[in-house]
Amino acid sequence: LVHGRELYDLATDPEQRRDVAAAHPELVARLREGYDQWWDLCRSGIDAEVPFPVGDRLERESLLRSHDLRNEEELAVVWNQAQVRRGERCVGWWEVEIQAAGTYEFELRRWPREAGHRICGEIEGADVAFRPEGVAPGAEGYYSGGVAIAFDTATLILGPDVRRSVPIGPEQASATLSVHLEPGPRHVRAILSGAAGEYCAAYYVHVRRTA
Repeated sequence: LVHGRELYDLATDPEQRRDVAAAHPELVARLREGYDQWWDLCRSGIDAEVPFPVGDRLERESLLRSHDLRNEEELAVVWNQAQVRRGERCVGWWEVEIQAAGTYEFELRRWPREAGHRICGEIEGADVAFRPEGVAPGAEGYYSGGVAIAFDTATLILGPDVRRSVPIGPEQASATLSVHLEPGPRHVRAILSGAAGEYCAAYYVHVRRTA
């Protein structure tokens, strides 16, 4: 069911070319009702904290993304790579649950680690391979380009008792801050800022328990 009104048989029509909703009105109604029930369930807990477990003995590294922020500004959600490339602003925190006492490293990044770009750097042209003919008109920004932002400081805030900052050099791809933490819930704020007023949550934060 798509948009609550279109119905496709993926077994025989995986490319979703033939809308068969008119032939199956009862199935459309049943699927729509199921979706509405699921959405009501999601909406009922939208304000509840759902922390990410961090520092589990079997998973020593976790990745926090801007898509998962509890945003302070209405609709300020950076959830796709085109927004990251444009340097759109988002501010907020991640809800985490520290699983074990130890030293934790927080590696703040603007770009994905595998991309290897500098925090402050721009991207000229396409930096990933893609087929232009397979991209919808106007969607090229998901695959190419990226504005420079003059960040010079990385700051980590973990509740009222932990605040750390380190300078960001012009060639750095990431900024790492270390802190000892005890088990329990935390709100993680990871901020990239600049002297000219630039201020944004890091789009990617790798968290590792090192000791």
